[in-house]
Amino acid sequence: MTVTAIEQDLATVVRHIREPACWTDPYPEYDRLRRLGPMVRTADEKFVITSHRLCGAILKDPRWEHFPELLCMSSQIFERKAGATPHAPIRPEILDAIPARSGLRGRLAREFRPRLMRTLRPRIEAIADALLDELPRASVVDVIDSLVIPFASTAMGEAFGVPPVDRHLFRKWSRTLRGAAEATFVPAGAVAATAQADVDETSSEVAAYMAGLVGERRREPNDDLLSALVSGPADRNQWNDDEIVSTIVSIIVVGHHTTSASIGNGILALLRHPDQFTRLGENPMIAHTAVEELLRYDAPAQFISRFAVEETLLDDQPIVPGDIVLMFIGAANRDPDAFPDPDRLDLARSPNDHLAFSAGHAACFGAPLADIAGQILFTRLAQRLPDLALAGDPVRFDTIGLRGIAELPVHTS
Repeated sequence: MTVTAIEQDLATVVRHIREPACWTDPYPEYDRLRRLGPMVRTADEKFVITSHRLCGAILKDPRWEHFPELLCMSSQIFERKAGATPHAPIRPEILDAIPARSGLRGRLAREFRPRLMRTLRPRIEAIADALLDELPRASVVDVIDSLVIPFASTAMGEAFGVPPVDRHLFRKWSRTLRGAAEATFVPAGAVAATAQADVDETSSEVAAYMAGLVGERRREPNDDLLSALVSGPADRNQWNDDEIVSTIVSIIVVGHHTTSASIGNGILALLRHPDQFTRLGENPMIAHTAVEELLRYDAPAQFISRFAVEETLLDDQPIVPGDIVLMFIGAANRDPDAFPDPDRLDLARSPNDHLAFSAGHAACFGAPLADIAGQILFTRLAQRLPDLALAGDPVRFDTIGLRGIAELPVHTS
């Protein structure tokens, strides 16, 4: 495999993609990069990967370890806000450290799917129906603020056993925590959507609330996910309350942001393809493949980075410890070598080996929640509001690497 060298450094490549005119639809630019080759070397000796095959191989290979996306690009793109430090309970990087810590990731992965399938689906269906009942039948409604955010936050709270009486707290907190990433890292010249002081105050409130809930579950466990975590193994791998609270708050922040982004992107894609929206409403049996296709078509996580910890080969390209790759997941999910007619939205597409939630040992353990939430909400929208239509252009939020929608005006009637 010949690796094409380009004159731009990685920061310049990503900065161009993140310009508003390109970020609105980055897929033509991904195609241009792909035509240079599946693997491109930047001027600062990093690698950009657009191939689905190579991205999948890296994600599944333990010789490549997580490298925070915000650190593999230069400060030309990102500026640390003066005095801004993430509040201790909000530590998204803890999710990537979990494999080395007491088997907590494995426990989470084991607990999520059976509990979701057994108990959460009917509850999430009831949440969706209640929110759709409350959705204003007005000339124009912002479906993100009115539906997506409360749905994602309430479903997340339900997964961890938050009592219904406290769901309003999660709705309030989620609106602030949407800006957690922007408040710490913002594009050069941009203004964060949420003040860091607000993020700190809200994260403290969430952590204090979850600490109280953890204490309750230790005293009186039930059948929710939180009870399963606090009743971990009674040996040296027992997790203390601080570990559990920090992990849960991190999951809530990252999970809510990702889930709301995937649902928002999915709604936009469906409304831009009314034939597929109608198809889902008439045939809800394709709900699972529909969610998978919507994730492939416009994934919330556009970039994932890794660094090599051992010498290896990527195809025939020598890799040495410390080499950094930035995988363009959005490009990999539109790779014509992996997906026939990749720019076409086909809700019945199968197989669909997309990489929206990573792959291998680092695959997102919250994917089952996003899958079930998407199946329920997309189908309910298609059946209950078949005439739903766009009322204007979407406003995308400005989180680096995460592609999502801040505002989406729609006609509900």
